[in-house]
Amino acid sequence: MNTFIPMFPDEQLYNAEITKYIRWEYAKYPHGLLFGSTGSGKTYALKIWLGRISKYIPDSELILCDYKSDADFVFADSFQNFYRFNDCMNGLKYALQTLQDRQQEITASRHLVILVFDEWASFVSNLPKKDAEQAKSDLATLLMLGRSFNVQVIISQQRVDAVILTLQEIISLSLSGWELYQKNLSI
Repeated sequence: MNTFIPMFPDEQLYNAEITKYIRWEYAKYPHGLLFGSTGSGKTYALKIWLGRISKYIPDSELILCDYKSDADFVFADSFQNFYRFNDCMNGLKYALQTLQDRQQEITASRHLVILVFDEWASFVSNLPKKDAEQAKSDLATLLMLGRSFNVQVIISQQRVDAVILTLQEIISLSLSGWELYQKNLSI
């Protein structure tokens, strides 16, 4: 089974006319975090990431939550696991239930399931306090236990904020990204 996906061309190598892709080894680095200011290319990168997952892991299951609910993900309108705006809580709950079903051996399936959440910070910030705390707890469970059950998380948001993600989650996601970046520099 292939456990890595070629993601993006390495810019320095690409400029030297060497096509070498930065790889996401999803079994080793199970979660992802995209962040940057408006217009920085987060949504474009996320769409490439989703396309690569679909191409290289065709039996994967994507749970796509688009809190902004603008035209960026209109291509997913007919997808079974596509959640927009206030319905995003159902996508989060579905991902958590998938993890719990695997943990309790209700289902034997171990195909790759990825919760993709665009604008997580905006979503959590607009929930009532009790619901926001539950959503953050659900995300923490997915981040801590998901790897063991092949349920992973990709978050896209404008900034890394310790109010929205715990410091432990930020460090975990950042270290995974940094290790991935360093490993690809040495390839």
